[in-house]
Amino acid sequence: MTTLRDAALAYAARGWPVFPCKPHAKEPLTAHGLRDATTSAPGIAAWWGRWPDANVAIATGVQAGLVVVDVDARHAGREVLRDLEAEYGQFPTTPHVLTGGGGDHYYFAHPGGHVKSRPVAPGIDIKGDGGYVVAPPSVHPTGPTYEWEVSGHFEDVACAQLRPWLRNLILRAHRELVTVVPEVLTEGIRNQTLIRIAGAMRRYSASAEAILAALSVENARRCVPPLEDEEVANIAASAGRYAPAAEGQRQTVTGGVSEYA
Repeated sequence: MTTLRDAALAYAARGWPVFPCKPHAKEPLTAHGLRDATTSAPGIAAWWGRWPDANVAIATGVQAGLVVVDVDARHAGREVLRDLEAEYGQFPTTPHVLTGGGGDHYYFAHPGGHVKSRPVAPGIDIKGDGGYVVAPPSVHPTGPTYEWEVSGHFEDVACAQLRPWLRNLILRAHRELVTVVPEVLTEGIRNQTLIRIAGAMRRYSASAEAILAALSVENARRCVPPLEDEEVANIAASAGRYAPAAEGQRQTVTGGVSEYA
């Protein structure tokens, strides 16, 4: 894979739908973003013929047969993953990306059913149905490129099945998500609750600026002690890079918490 176009075509040949994002960014370039993802070689060639420097995004979920574990090193994700592996067992060999932001993407086979994209532990997100990841050789907004880890290149390694403990972690996150959120957000639940609020707003097409304004109010009013302004801004910016939910797929309400249907 010598070019972004070649990479996009190679992923599509693997059965992973792709779409272009802005150069050095994670925001989609096409009108419908994630919903435009395709494995059509002519369509992909046309996109990168028009935008040769576009980053490559891979749509995750049942259509791609793909679930990605996103480990954010900036929020102690690697430390949390090490603790989980020490308790439950190491990840199997599976495609592994070193992200441009200093984190990790671990690609797993989709287990079937509906695996929702959501945080599952501090610094660890699941990218499943309704999600996407930026893929090599895309360029991160801060400058570094995304790269396949030497022993986890997608052309050499098949996607492993999710370990039972990881599937249980995903299910537990869902159960916690549909409980009533307390009025006062103490340490341990502040960050994840604001992430959930941001995600719910983004599903209804709220801008990153609107999300930040709302989170700032909730942080000041409910978080004890409040999160740093920079952390709140990072949550809002992260939510803003996802495509809004499709019409008719926006929410159910269970226990006072909005969630994908």
